[in-house]
Amino acid sequence: QAGMNVGRYRVGTLLGSGATGSVYAGFDQELNRAVAIKFFPPGSHLKAGVPSRPLREARAASALNHPNIIMVHEVLETRTAAAIVMELVSGVTLRAAAGTGPPLGDILNWSVQLANALAVAHNNGLVHGDIKPENVMVRDDGYVKLLDFGLAAALSDAPNNNAFLTGTPRYLSPEQCTGEAATRASDMFSFGVMLYELTTGCHPFESDDMLVLLKAIVSIHPSPPVYLNRRLPRALSALILRMLSKDSQDRPAAAETAEQLDVIRARLTRGPLIGKRAAALVFAALALAAAALVFVPRQPRAAVDLSRMNVRPIAAQPGLETNPSLSPDGVWISCLYKPRSNDRPQFQVHATRGGPPTVLDTGDLVVEESASWSPDSHDLVFVGRDRLGKRAIYRISRNGGAISKIAECLGAGCDFDWAPDGHSLALTDTPPGKKSDELFLVELAAGRSRRSLLQPTRWISNPRFSPDGKWIAFVRLTSYTSHDLCVLPSSGGPFHCVTRRPGSLAGFAWSTDSTSLIAMSGRQGDRPEMWQFPADGHSEPFHLAAFDFGRALELSISRRKGSIAWVRDMSTESIWRMPVSGVAQPAELLVSSAAIDADAEWSRQGRIAFRSNRSGSNEIWIARGDGSGQAQATRFRGPFVGDVHWSPDGRHLAFTCHSAGNADIFTVLCDSGGPEPCGTPKQLTQSPATDVNPTWSSDGRSIYFSSDRTGSFEVWKIDRDGGQPVRVTGNGGYLARESADQKWLYYSKMAPGKGFWRLPMPLAEGGPKEEAVVPDTPFSAAATWALGPHVLYYYPSGEERPGRVPSVRAVDLDTLRVRDVTTGNKRLGRGLSLSPDGSSLLHTNKDRTSSSVMVAE
Repeated sequence: QAGMNVGRYRVGTLLGSGATGSVYAGFDQELNRAVAIKFFPPGSHLKAGVPSRPLREARAASALNHPNIIMVHEVLETRTAAAIVMELVSGVTLRAAAGTGPPLGDILNWSVQLANALAVAHNNGLVHGDIKPENVMVRDDGYVKLLDFGLAAALSDAPNNNAFLTGTPRYLSPEQCTGEAATRASDMFSFGVMLYELTTGCHPFESDDMLVLLKAIVSIHPSPPVYLNRRLPRALSALILRMLSKDSQDRPAAAETAEQLDVIRARLTRGPLIGKRAAALVFAALALAAAALVFVPRQPRAAVDLSRMNVRPIAAQPGLETNPSLSPDGVWISCLYKPRSNDRPQFQVHATRGGPPTVLDTGDLVVEESASWSPDSHDLVFVGRDRLGKRAIYRISRNGGAISKIAECLGAGCDFDWAPDGHSLALTDTPPGKKSDELFLVELAAGRSRRSLLQPTRWISNPRFSPDGKWIAFVRLTSYTSHDLCVLPSSGGPFHCVTRRPGSLAGFAWSTDSTSLIAMSGRQGDRPEMWQFPADGHSEPFHLAAFDFGRALELSISRRKGSIAWVRDMSTESIWRMPVSGVAQPAELLVSSAAIDADAEWSRQGRIAFRSNRSGSNEIWIARGDGSGQAQATRFRGPFVGDVHWSPDGRHLAFTCHSAGNADIFTVLCDSGGPEPCGTPKQLTQSPATDVNPTWSSDGRSIYFSSDRTGSFEVWKIDRDGGQPVRVTGNGGYLARESADQKWLYYSKMAPGKGFWRLPMPLAEGGPKEEAVVPDTPFSAAATWALGPHVLYYYPSGEERPGRVPSVRAVDLDTLRVRDVTTGNKRLGRGLSLSPDGSSLLHTNKDRTSSSVMVAE
């Protein structure tokens, strides 16, 4: 009953019920987290000598460490009742997701994930036994979760191969219909039935009569899916028919299916499908209507040879030049300029032929992000923030003068682009009360009039019109660290994504002929480089250039001339040793280069590990305690690497790496005795979530890390050799460290409840509540702090004000009193580490904060 307590769980509303039990929303009152609780029918768990169904289901699911398989937290079992407690998935069933006629790209994304989940289960000797759309959840971010292992059984539990596993009749395999045991191949048949439905809108053996249905599954060969959906790739149609083979030995394995689906996804445009309601008599008309929305551009021209272009800085002003935007005619470029990092930005317009800039006076409005040019290259629109913090879109001439408001910004996004016909803006914004973004068309003549072009979609931004005005490209964020480039008609309709797999983007723009997208991408090569993606999504991308794009971002291209602009980061940071004893001693430089050297960490044995991009990309480096003997420890050559921390014995490093396009935790042995200072890194977590900030337990057996896999950052703990991580905090947590006496776990928070907190050890469910150590610290302090036996040091860099350099704060952990440790006239960067003897801190110094807008013509 809703409202009752079962153990430490409070039962909420009924989510759904079926033959194997009923699922309720619930709340873990000790760990302060939402859960799902599945209650089984009375007596179903009472079988002498046989593991109960809830226990069998929990064992089956919990044994599979995979991001696309539901996570089981606990089994509740008494003489009269049984239940399992699992993660609560925010989303809809695949049945509900398919009801809106999803694009082929979405179907393939879901199917690849499901196939990978089944491959893991099958490799671990498990058969699901009841694959159907109701047992697959589609989360809001597009990830799928395979549910309900209640019918699953270990293959070793059925040595005689005669254990009949009941399932849902519409998704039974031929062998199950005749009373044989379910096998891996049975799961693939049920999966094939699901794919047939998703791609055609029809069941391959449809019948309302149960007996007729079962006979059809055993004897009828369904029509090829491509006959019902002419736009379906023939390779996908053939794969589905193989999955529906009557002979189980002819069906592809889950791993092979995942591989083939991934290939099909990579080669095809993600266009719309014919929905369930499409009748055979009107199929041709619907297909013609849908075909009109498919991107069929001219063949992209050959890749641009950037080595023949003149590359130079637009002004080379000392300080920060950011947010460039080239006018369509290529004659003008706007940017934001700050002499110092904490100054208010100037809104500038430069002539690309040279000369002093025009500074546009925006009064009390603070200009944010890049501006967009009118088609005649005369006016600009920009986002301005007034004294009250309200943001809106404004218009101004490139020569300055009167400012007019165009539209209010509804949410934090508010990205836009001016249409080539000059009459409207494409705008991504977040309507009040909604968590998803929308793509609007804002008519300039109608003021605030908005027309929605795309239904609410999570995390979209940066709309950009093609030069011919027929298409709008935009960025879809797939995780905190990866993006897709997508295209839809400017009149509205379904969209397709042109990148082959999500990856990091430092900026993108349309080619002048509207056939492709030019992007700075970090996934196609060893390091961020410039690539040209054909906008139809069919053809392979072109490699354009690799000159100095390791520190480049914010790409802009003029629509007609083809000039290119971007921001080149020329900042440098170094690593210093600063005394904290109170004795007046100067800081000492330990590590320096013409690049970013940051995030330093001292080992207990006195070695230093740090992050540096001196090789062209972020890698881990190690050195002696005085900074000598610097050697490169990792060689990922492209993806971000950082958050490095030593193990207590000083032999291993834990760090974060984005090598798979997503942030995961890695470890590496750095005491190998060979020619290389460190061995081969080992990946410890593999989750679609963002896993960062690994630190070691005092005994070196476990690693703490922060992850947003529950929707917000919490502290988790995992064995140093891998396995299933365990959640530690329930009310937020970002970076955690154990105290030297192992009495406390200290951790920072970013939001909500910013600051530093602690939990008494040993950690136990239902133990004492967290205690505030320093509440409400600046946002950036969460990643820049160090822990000593009696003192916690942190750097409140979020308190930057003009002319003021913050001090390091020292918190006495016994009295919780705070004092300042002066840094002199040095503005610190990310990372603090206390020396083994507690006398000094390693810190990052921002030697130079500088960036220039570069132009290639």
